[in-house]
Amino acid sequence: MSVIEETVTQWIDQLKSGDAQAAQRLWESYFLEMVEVARQKLRGAPRTMADEEDVALSAFKSFCIGAQNGRFSQVTDRQNLWPLLVAITSHKSIDLIRLETDRSGAEVDKMTQLGRVKANVHAS
Repeated sequence: MSVIEETVTQWIDQLKSGDAQAAQRLWESYFLEMVEVARQKLRGAPRTMADEEDVALSAFKSFCIGAQNGRFSQVTDRQNLWPLLVAITSHKSIDLIRLETDRSGAEVDKMTQLGRVKANVHAS
């Protein structure tokens, strides 16, 4: 095991115990890569309220909370940490796309309904 692997392994263990510094170190090590995963997933999707950094932040927060609550006991080193972070980031990206798509559709429906009301008022 390399020094980097040992360090990440230690940070994961410390994070599971609630160590904020370990969370910060993991954040510094993985945030930019998580942003890139989100950027790839969000490519071409409508974005009005959130971006890839918001997705990465949300994904990392979910990971930290889950790890502290014992949800990710199988995550013990960098080999199984990264696939989990990719999965969480991907799911958060898909959730954002769905949310933005639903909002866009709702806005179109509201505009259509408003147009009908205005047309009815003018026709009267």
